[in-house]
Amino acid sequence: MSQRDKLRDTFRLTEATHGDILDELESLLRLYNLSPTDLKFKWEAFSLNLRLEKVEMTVDLIRQLKINLQREFEQQLEQKRRDQAKVSNPTTMDMGDYDMQVDEGESLEDFISKTMARPNARSTPQSRTPQNSKSMRSIGPSRTSTSFAQRMAGNTVEEQCNPQLPLRQPITDSTTKRAKVDVVQSKSDNYRYMFEKIRDKADSLDERIEYIAEQIEKHYQLEGGFSNPTRAHQDKIVTVGRICCDASEGKLNAQSIVLETSRDLGMGKRVQLDISRVEQYSLFPGQIIGVEGVNNTGRLLVAEKLLMPPLPPAMDRMDDDSSSITEPVDVIVSAGPYTFDDDLAYQPLEKLIETCIEQKPDVVVLMGPFVSENHPDIVNATMDLTPEEILQKQVTPHLSKLAEQCPGMQLVIIPHANDIIHEYPVIPQPPLPQSLLKLDNVLTLSNPAIIDINGTTLALGNTDILMNISREEISNNASKDRLPRLLSHLIRQHSFYPLFPYAPTDCIDSEQLPELQIPIKPDVLIAPSQLKIFAKVMDEVVCVNPGHLTKRQNGGTYARFTLHSSQGDAKPSHERIRVDLIKL
Repeated sequence: MSQRDKLRDTFRLTEATHGDILDELESLLRLYNLSPTDLKFKWEAFSLNLRLEKVEMTVDLIRQLKINLQREFEQQLEQKRRDQAKVSNPTTMDMGDYDMQVDEGESLEDFISKTMARPNARSTPQSRTPQNSKSMRSIGPSRTSTSFAQRMAGNTVEEQCNPQLPLRQPITDSTTKRAKVDVVQSKSDNYRYMFEKIRDKADSLDERIEYIAEQIEKHYQLEGGFSNPTRAHQDKIVTVGRICCDASEGKLNAQSIVLETSRDLGMGKRVQLDISRVEQYSLFPGQIIGVEGVNNTGRLLVAEKLLMPPLPPAMDRMDDDSSSITEPVDVIVSAGPYTFDDDLAYQPLEKLIETCIEQKPDVVVLMGPFVSENHPDIVNATMDLTPEEILQKQVTPHLSKLAEQCPGMQLVIIPHANDIIHEYPVIPQPPLPQSLLKLDNVLTLSNPAIIDINGTTLALGNTDILMNISREEISNNASKDRLPRLLSHLIRQHSFYPLFPYAPTDCIDSEQLPELQIPIKPDVLIAPSQLKIFAKVMDEVVCVNPGHLTKRQNGGTYARFTLHSSQGDAKPSHERIRVDLIKL
């Protein structure tokens, strides 16, 4: 049976009335190497996308289908090209190792198959195992690392906050500890992840609404409490709930906002939210807010005013003895990756450690990933070392050198979800084990964590929540400084990760949401992100994106904080903190 006969049977067409259509279909079979059955599936998918009650096959529609098939074909070619480009060291063929005798009468296919099938006996074991040589080259410095090491300028200031404040003076005694680091919040115990139940997840999300509702009720002194927004009310009401999108896969906009209630307030139901009367707002999915408005029908809540949650309470320092320290404290904060994409030489980390040894900061905070699961050599499995061996050979020696050269410094380590050396690829993360780092004078904290350094509170969250919120946020007449505003959402929502649904790139254990809470108002909030670096004051909190130490094959940035003492100074904390964002 010919292809044309198969087409007639598959599509139930006749030669007399559908001759032109059969010509077009037969052309598609030849062009894209399809079978009649495959082509029928393509046509059915194409017909469904037209969203018409009844679709009759015509020549024009077949030509539109051809355009779609051509687009898919080009996309497949582009994907193959990208996959080939990812191969950093393609296998080369030494033509001297093959018998090149050619018969003039044989075809090209016969010649190629014979060539690939008969390697010459002169080939050596080294030429047959390019994997080891590739691994050795990956450990050593690449051309990028060599160029980075030979650059003329480095450690240049890119951004500043409170530049009028002086830097700490150089110190001569590097053995005395000048900084007292207290752990305010850090999850130290392990837990089982990937075992959360739907009911437990729902309870955790519901408790988040109840917690923020309590804060809003106290702050705005609402005597009558909250009303159920899903019921009809003739009078103005005040309610609370979580911002959601009315479509599970859609993007939030001013017309698709729904308010999700708690189980106690509205049995978890949702109601459409109209914010056309609100002059200023900044909203994203997962945000919990109060709403003052009217719902006459029970189906649409018309908001007249949005009640944002208050800031967390300030930390109680009644028993704090850090006020006796009057000299400024120097803190360096850096976030990984710490090596370039084309090698595992960790040249940027080495340069950062040299800078720390020269400047002798009081505290150094290193945030992961230290051995990233996204590194090309890890993804492509071109290494003959385990991730733990890479850490101990390429990272630990630099950290040991820093601890040895600066005994008065406190080293703080915070992991990242992309750390392949960590047992927990989810947020929150317990600290990295001391046995893995093999270091003595080091403080390992969870991700996220809150610490206090000589009376200044630092909240550190090592996940790119800024990028994920920026993709979902909608705003109107909001603050012009968008990036600091995004970070201030974390403070107002009392959470290191207020976004819901969670971003596809992040794994969040919903049962551990209390561990992501920000219970106190920090003086500094640090959240590394791929977005533009910044250091701004929002809500009397110094919000900082220090960036990453490397950006694929380029050097990145890190942050240097100068924390001035509050003794004898009535200035608020955000006016006593200097921030320098430095390009490595």
